[in-house]
Amino acid sequence: MKHLKSYESLEDEDKKRIDDYLVGGKRILTPEEVYFFKCIRERKNKEVKDLIASGININKQDGNGYTPLMVAADQGNLIIVIELIKAGADWSIESLYGRDFIDNLNYMHREMIMNRFPEQWKKRMDEKEFKNNVNKYNV
Repeated sequence: MKHLKSYESLEDEDKKRIDDYLVGGKRILTPEEVYFFKCIRERKNKEVKDLIASGININKQDGNGYTPLMVAADQGNLIIVIELIKAGADWSIESLYGRDFIDNLNYMHREMIMNRFPEQWKKRMDEKEFKNNVNKYNV
């Protein structure tokens, strides 16, 4: 498995991805985290599973606040979505745009996740409804 140890060992495209996520002059993603997000986007499922098993932070947010779970959902990669959920990925994290991973699932995948993880689904839907009511009524 390819583990990236340093910024210098990255390809130019990946260095740019890290540099795009500078916050307050500090990098918010390590080279290994950039590689993790890249593997998810490129559907390299074996590498993603290996990184999950190695203990990588599965709830890390990128510069837009997206987590690996959100990216996998957006890519329609149900295999990785399920692996991340089994590994304990947090459903409640929202991006800078107020979207969570459920917002990134297509409708067919929503039904599959809802049926496979009914307790987590209900909990997150209850949280979203509460938040919407608070925002709607300015409670």
